[in-house]
Order: sequence, then C-alpha cells, then structure tokens
Amino acid sequence: MTAHINTHQLKTVAVVINISAAVFTNVQRIIEIKTYILQFVIVFSLFCVSGVLSADFQIFLPETIEAVAGSCVTIPCSFEIQDKYEKYLNDTCVAIWRKGNNWSSAQDVTSRFIIKATTGDLKNKICTSTMNNIQIADGGSYFFRVQCNNALKYTFYSSVNINVKADPPKPTLSPSELEVEEGASVSLQCSAPAPCPSLRPTVTWTPSLGTSQETLMDNQDKTKVIKSVLNFTASHLHHGQRFSCTAVYRREDNRNVSSVSQRLSAHVKYRPEDTKVSVSPSGPVQEGTNVVLKCSSDANPAVQIYTWYRADPQHETLIHTGPDLTITASRNTGAFLCQAENDLGTGRSNKTNIDVQYVQCMYHMFPNLYVHLLEFSASLTPTGQGRRPSSTVGVCSRFLPVEKMFFLNTVTKHLLLEDSDSVSVNWSLVLTTSKFKVS
Repeated sequence: MTAHINTHQLKTVAVVINISAAVFTNVQRIIEIKTYILQFVIVFSLFCVSGVLSADFQIFLPETIEAVAGSCVTIPCSFEIQDKYEKYLNDTCVAIWRKGNNWSSAQDVTSRFIIKATTGDLKNKICTSTMNNIQIADGGSYFFRVQCNNALKYTFYSSVNINVKADPPKPTLSPSELEVEEGASVSLQCSAPAPCPSLRPTVTWTPSLGTSQETLMDNQDKTKVIKSVLNFTASHLHHGQRFSCTAVYRREDNRNVSSVSQRLSAHVKYRPEDTKVSVSPSGPVQEGTNVVLKCSSDANPAVQIYTWYRADPQHETLIHTGPDLTITASRNTGAFLCQAENDLGTGRSNKTNIDVQYVQCMYHMFPNLYVHLLEFSASLTPTGQGRRPSSTVGVCSRFLPVEKMFFLNTVTKHLLLEDSDSVSVNWSLVLTTSKFKVS
C-alpha cells in the first residue's frame, strides 16, 4: 500500500520544524545569558575581596557607650578613606572630635579628650580616643574628623552616642536560670561593661564559693567588658540559694560606686538527704503502748517512696511502706530504720531503738511465805511494816512464791524479805516495789 502526502501536510510539517528550531535557539541564548551573568558575579566578587574596588569614606564606631559619671570613657574607633587620599595620611594629620546633633553643625570638643589618636595611629586608620572625668553634661553624639595640611579634611557622617549616668550599668548574669543535678560542674558568668578600661570594674560574687576568674574582653563593636566566671560543684545545699554578682566601679577621685546586683536562684536536683526518724511519744514508754514513728527526708524532687525495715542484728526485714509506722511497744521490740527514695536515688536513716519499760519479777523462797507484788514506785524511803508509798509506775498481777532475789525493770537494787517472828522489810532500792502484800 502506497502512502500519499499532499502539499498542505508538507507545509504543516515544515512549520512545526521551524518552531522547534526557534525554541531550541532561544533556550541556547538563555543559557548563554545566565552563564555571562554568573561569570560577572564571580569576577565582581573577586574584585571586592581583593580590594580592587575603591574604598569609600567609612568609620567604625559603637552606636552607644554607657559611661559612669566621674570616670573616663574610651571610644574605640577606626576608619577607611578613598584610595586617592591614602597618600595624604601623613605627619600633618590630627584627630578632631565634634559634639552635636549632626556632623555639619557639631562643635569642636577635642580639648575634652585626654588621649587622642596620634599621627602614627591615624596613618594606620585608628582613631581610638579617651575622655577623662566625664560628667553627665558630656553626654551626646560625637563625630570624628581627620584633618591634614593637605587635601584630606573629612568629617565622618556616623557618630557614637555617649550616655553618661551617675549609676553604673547593670551587669549581665548567665545563664538566667540554673537547673542541675547534684555533683554537676557549674559555671556562672557575670559580664560588666568596662567603658573606662584603665578603671575597669571589679566583679564580686555572693556567696563567694568556688573559684572565680576575671578577664577583660572585646565586644563585637570593640567596646570592653569584664567577664567573671564562677566555677563550683552543685550540692543539695545550693538548692534554693540565690547567687548574685555585683560590679564595683572606681571613679577618678578613687571613690567606688556599685552597680545593681543581678541574681538567680539555683534549682538543684538531689537524692534524699538527712533522712531521720522521729518517735511519738518520745522517751521511755510502757510495754503495750502504741508508738508512732515518722520518717522525714530532704529531697528534690520530693520523696516518692518510704520503706520501713526492722533492723535485726543479722538482717533487715521489710515491714511497711509509707511515711508513718505504728507499733505496739513490747520487751521484744527491736530497732527500726526507714529508707526514702526519689528518681535520683535513696537515703537511709540511722537505726532507731524504742525504750520500752516492762516488769521482770524474781523471787526467793521461804517456808509458807508468798509475795503478791502489786505496784512499783519511782522513789522510796525506808519504811516499816504496813507503810506504803503512793506513786506507781507498773503492775505485776500474779501471786508468786518467793524463790530468790527479784528485780524490777533494770533496777540493780533489791527488796529483801526475811523469815522471822514478825516479817520486816528492808528497802535498799531506788526504783523498786512500792506496794506489796505478804501472805
């Protein structure tokens, strides 16, 4: 089968081919233009970096300096000039300072500066100058002018604003918040502006713990700052403590003036400390009395678990959880201790013993003689038969044959019963029986 293509179809194909060729040509041109632009940017950048482009008149000053009245102030200053004026920076050049709202109407105040840029400084394009015994009236905007006995005479448009105050600037304390765990190394930094480096401030820390080191450093705008770093190891004793730094400035008359202190509170996390047990009632208790033991501990975060142990000589037995433990006092009551626990660890109390008072009876046997011990006194005086002291501290509720010497509690004295025609009682004890019956 033979394909037939008419004249109209051929013209259509030719148009499509021409359009495609035109588009391709335009794309090529766009790529070439972009390449030219990129090459220009690269060459321009190289010129800038290498200094091929001519420098303009520029001055580098801090925007503002905070000064202390009665002290001095140093203005860090440097400048650039157009290349064609470089040859005019010579020994005839002087530094001039003007004060005013704008560079054109500013008044010459160079005489107020005790230290001005020297000829050598100006050749190196340095114009740093110092004004002494600055007063509040000296505050304002200052413009710098380089003036030579030739074509180089120029007042720079940019100025520095000097703000003079009777009170010194406030130091900066960092970090603004302190949250650490016990045992961590801590560094606190206090920064105080030093507008007069020759009378730099002294930084003091409260409390004065650890070691501190002061360094005079440059800010980005070349003004000076004293940085004092306090290093210490965090302890639970520091929790809640307020740290402050104060900058003490010295005036030219040797009088000191202190800045407002900056403060921060320390938040120290630590395991339970000073874990202890309190007993209620305190002191000796009678056998059978209910006794409450309370466990307390200093911890941050707060104690989450309290655990009680019976501390036997050979081992410890867990007997209770919770801050309070209630027991019934007996002669077999042993020692107790509590353990406090939070997320960071545990803390233990010392062993606590309960002083339990109880009755212990021992007897001496005589024919047909029985003693019924009823009550016990805290103090006795010699008595004859039938006389009974009144104060009592204990009860023995059994009829007992008299077998041997007997003792009450831990008393070392004794009650001696003699078998004779008439029973006599010899009291030779301090804390023994006060009420008895002989049958």
